Amino acid sequence: MRKTIQQLIKFFKADNRTIVFYSKEDPPNYSIFIDIAKQCDIVFTTAAEIISNYQLDCQHERVYLLEFGFNPVYNNPINRQRPGKDELVVFAGSWYAKYPHRQKDTMRIFDDVIQSGGENLKIIDRNYQRNHPNYLFPIKYLPFLSPSIDHASIQKLSMLHSWMVNLNSIQDSPTMFASRIFELQGMGNLILSNYSNGG
Repeated sequence: MRKTIQQLIKFFKADNRTIVFYSKEDPPNYSIFIDIAKQCDIVFTTAAEIISNYQLDCQHERVYLLEFGFNPVYNNPINRQRPGKDELVVFAGSWYAKYPHRQKDTMRIFDDVIQSGGENLKIIDRNYQRNHPNYLFPIKYLPFLSPSIDHASIQKLSMLHSWMVNLNSIQDSPTMFASRIFELQGMGNLILSNYSNGG
């Protein structure tokens, strides 16, 4: 994949095209993709606190903040279903071994939901088919797990249930947090979330 990206950059630079780099997973992915960002003419990041790092490493000032948003065509409360008596609390996402603080927050939220409503937790596991130890939910949550579904179906599912769980992996950035927080608010969901400085 990286080799293909390098070839694309080279191809379009030869045609005098402006190359734009956008990282939506900063600061964790900064060191992973900075070599690609250095080859680009304009850089966008979701993390305001590392703009100066990009400017220094890329040796230009064309680095900008591009925060998450939502599309009101898809993320709106029109035709939202009324909550039922036994409504689910839904989390559509992943378990990440690389974020111990997020694991702790996840378990706190999940356990509270289970204790308050029995079996009303539903986890749509984005890495269900991956079968990698870094993405496996703890055994105690297996009864609540469902296979991954496409993004459009997750959007529809969010319209059927009022309560959604949001988990921020990055918590100390003023601008970088889970994009889901905007999408869910746009659809009128009630959100159970862990802490984020920015969101």
